[in-house]
Amino acid sequence: MKPDEVLVDAMKSALEGRDFYLDAAEKSSDPKTAEVYRTLADDQLTLYNHINRQCEALGKGKCVSPMSEQDIADIESVNLVFPAGKEALEELPPDADEEDALLYALSVEDKFFRIYKQGAESSADADTQQMFLQLAAVKQRHFETLMQRYTSRFDYPR
Repeated sequence: MKPDEVLVDAMKSALEGRDFYLDAAEKSSDPKTAEVYRTLADDQLTLYNHINRQCEALGKGKCVSPMSEQDIADIESVNLVFPAGKEALEELPPDADEEDALLYALSVEDKFFRIYKQGAESSADADTQQMFLQLAAVKQRHFETLMQRYTSRFDYPR
């Protein structure tokens, strides 16, 4: 997959991920988990804006730009890989609970981490590699944030 194709998919997923996290925050009965979801929703919007700038640069034949230090600082913690035509929340069963939502979010962050790592490995351009590695690092932090919440909320390992 070409870098611009990965970025377009990532933009769509960032918006879907934001919707997922906002909805999960509303449905969460645990205030700390809801706060984590809201932070992740904000992160998805920051990622969307950054990725959109990369797409614009590629469209104009310019080099992609690495994520600025400010963009990295704005991402406090934590796209989604969905089947075509499905929304994020459709992936969860109707009777999903908070544990299901956290496990699903973990799997999604891991999937995009792998996509970004692969994008870095397959790119010959140093700036593009750096961009993908930075996006992968964000997804890794999201995964770690969700895992910490999961382990504290559900006493994992059991």
